[in-house]
Amino acid sequence: MRRFLFLLPFLLLACTGAPPSVLEVSHSLVYSRNPASGEQELLLLCSAAVLDDDGIDDIEVVYVIRDEAGLYWEVNEEAWDIFSQEGQHWLSFTLASPGADPFPSGTYRLLVRDYGGREAERTFLVKEHPASYPAERFPSLFVQQGSVQSKSSEPLKVIGYDGEGRLLFSRELKPGAFLSREQIPEQVAVLYALIEREDYLLRSGPYAVY
Repeated sequence: MRRFLFLLPFLLLACTGAPPSVLEVSHSLVYSRNPASGEQELLLLCSAAVLDDDGIDDIEVVYVIRDEAGLYWEVNEEAWDIFSQEGQHWLSFTLASPGADPFPSGTYRLLVRDYGGREAERTFLVKEHPASYPAERFPSLFVQQGSVQSKSSEPLKVIGYDGEGRLLFSRELKPGAFLSREQIPEQVAVLYALIEREDYLLRSGPYAVY
């Protein structure tokens, strides 16, 4: 009995039982173009600042819901990245288009659930948007023997992922600027080029790193 009483305070401290909170949600539409095939797809990039007294690892699942359209996405921890900014923990993930009417405009709900079944949510608004963009507006890279050159007429961002989809690298590039293979982490397998607009992102890739 004494042993149980000794352990009880530590068990209580390990799990507060408090529900999570969604402090803020940011989102951006991503127009993505494959430079090899010319195919385009529309994605939705979501980032949520989440507070959980039991730690960010206590979050089990995230749902994004568009009630009026009958759409929802389920996101598990394998599909999100975690980063910290100004003392807050953020979950970031990308959603694929639901079909013929990609991401209908209107109010969406982002709901998080922890392993104790407690939930919190916050809404965000997706504005009216075109389904695609002309190919010439997309950023472009020239990759040869591992070196990279920007072929765009405006600044862009180069991001790199490993073979399992983990983000490892991010660098701003001016028009015509180069990156040598030595400047790119060895584990990076593919690169993407991004140009940020006020309400959306233009992305091209993947570019294989040899």
